[in-house]
Amino acid sequence: MKAKSSRALQVNLEDYRVEVTIDPKYHVIRDVMSRYEGLEKLINTFLEELCHPRRNWQFLTNEARTYSLGYSYDLKIHPKGPEAVRLYLEIAVQAIENAREPEVK
Repeated sequence: MKAKSSRALQVNLEDYRVEVTIDPKYHVIRDVMSRYEGLEKLINTFLEELCHPRRNWQFLTNEARTYSLGYSYDLKIHPKGPEAVRLYLEIAVQAIENAREPEVK
């Protein structure tokens, strides 16, 4: 999978430097994806943006869609898969409620 970058995420990180701590409830997503060592940095970037006070919903919805659909088999077979699916659904609902751009919603 090709590495993705978000210009808005970079702006957030540069202009709004805050210490971002990944909420422990999202560690399950990291656990489910842990068999893909090459995705570790990408998953961490996704989770950091998810926990950033100024979220980039376009980036988050794109990444959540990629991980939830592209790795659906892993979600199906992993013991924590159903919990990760619940989190992806929660992210989608948050995007609908909080995103300003209609195309993100």
